[in-house]
Amino acid sequence: MKNALDAYSVGSNYFGQLADGTTTERLFPRRVMTSVRSAATSMYHSIFVKFDGTAHGAGWNWFAQLGDGTKKSRSSPVQVMTGVETACVGYLHTTFLKVDGSAYGVGGNIFGALGDGSKRSRYEPTQVMTGVQSVACGYFHTVFLKTDGTAHTVGRNYNGELGDGTKSSKTTPQHVMSGIASIAAGNAHTVFIKIDGTAYAVGANWFGKLGDGSDVDRSTPVQVMTGVQAVATGAFHTIFLKNNGSVYTVGSNRFGQLGDGTKTPRSEPAQVDLSDSLVVGVAAGDYRSFFLTDPSYVAPAVAPETPAPTLAATVPPTLAPTPAPAPTTSPTILP
Repeated sequence: MKNALDAYSVGSNYFGQLADGTTTERLFPRRVMTSVRSAATSMYHSIFVKFDGTAHGAGWNWFAQLGDGTKKSRSSPVQVMTGVETACVGYLHTTFLKVDGSAYGVGGNIFGALGDGSKRSRYEPTQVMTGVQSVACGYFHTVFLKTDGTAHTVGRNYNGELGDGTKSSKTTPQHVMSGIASIAAGNAHTVFIKIDGTAYAVGANWFGKLGDGSDVDRSTPVQVMTGVQAVATGAFHTIFLKNNGSVYTVGSNRFGQLGDGTKTPRSEPAQVDLSDSLVVGVAAGDYRSFFLTDPSYVAPAVAPETPAPTLAATVPPTLAPTPAPAPTTSPTILP
């Protein structure tokens, strides 16, 4: 983000994850922080990165996932790091990406999702990698995209979500793909977008959310689409934004999150009808989809259809009835 933003939150607030100083569920958005660059949230905790590079956490903290050195849950944001560019959050852990390209993990580490070579939970952020340009957190795994375009994964791998061809969990990041432009991680699945725009998916394929036309889990990334510029992953669905601005969704549709007007799941990506808008970004919650559009876009005018000619105009003149010729002789009168 180039400009500092205000952050508003709404909804479930059992552990104070809305960061409004209470644990009261909110039905209307309330402003909770100013000068924000980005925000990330999971089921029970939230991280805000301010424009000055400070990171602030709120919500559930039983596994020290806020990164403040305690296990005390917070309803008001507490500062946990400085020099931060962005962050991602899993179910029990948080990963911070600093401005200098170093990545830090904190919180629950049951499956090794922090990437520090252990399964020991961390109370304070611990450096795990350098030369990183972006990070993505699944529920119990983490994906790192390095500045050289290589993707590295770590954590739980029960469904092959790490993409290393196995189903063995890892505590140290593994190099799994090269030539990558962007990454996304969901509930036990991962999507990689290559520099050439091809999308590869791996991991759990519940409801067909990988988009390969099946419901078979994959431990090796499989190509599912071309011409993709961005991707977003929910718990059980995936959203693809193509280079031409069209949006495709796939996976579970229990709550209508695919945006196709039905509640029918899909294992092959289907286009969402957003023809009157120019989509510039996509985002996903566990069971929700968001499409960011350019408000200045004006859809091309559709030329009016030429009315079909009337039947009378198409009847050739030769088909018009002509009067019968007059008789040349007098009619014979029978006796």
